Amino acid sequence: MHFFLALLGKWVYCIYMIKNKTKLKSFDDLTFGKHGGFGDGKAIQARLTFGHRDKDNQDQFTISVVQNIGDGTGLYGHADNDTYEVAMWFQDRDTMIPLAISDDVIGWQDCDDITKLMYTAQVNDFAWVCGLQDRRDRFRKSLDLALDNTHSKLDD
Repeated sequence: MHFFLALLGKWVYCIYMIKNKTKLKSFDDLTFGKHGGFGDGKAIQARLTFGHRDKDNQDQFTISVVQNIGDGTGLYGHADNDTYEVAMWFQDRDTMIPLAISDDVIGWQDCDDITKLMYTAQVNDFAWVCGLQDRRDRFRKSLDLALDNTHSKLDD
């Protein structure tokens, strides 16, 4: 069941999964702490594993959301404009989901963008991952680049 609400000129999705009676995870479920790769405290990170497959009821996705703080640099998001850099993995795979057509991460996302991304992953699950990989393959082929074999790893 899907409910759509307009809030401050932006669409906010309010979705409840009836099948397993769980509310979809969103930006509000992320817990931020010091980013381990920035020892000087110039970045924060949140990681969350979420979503369930019917087959084995294991968590399906992992999301990593990072942000520069203070005079921190190097990430595609900053606290000054409340934006974040996002990466995701499917199940326990060692490859990232190609969130952008030419990159695995997407930058400069606000909290609503991240919530929409998380909802899309949970509602469309594996089909969404395959669609992103196909889009990436078509883009790489148009540039005469080697195809990424990530999708074959997802199928095993």
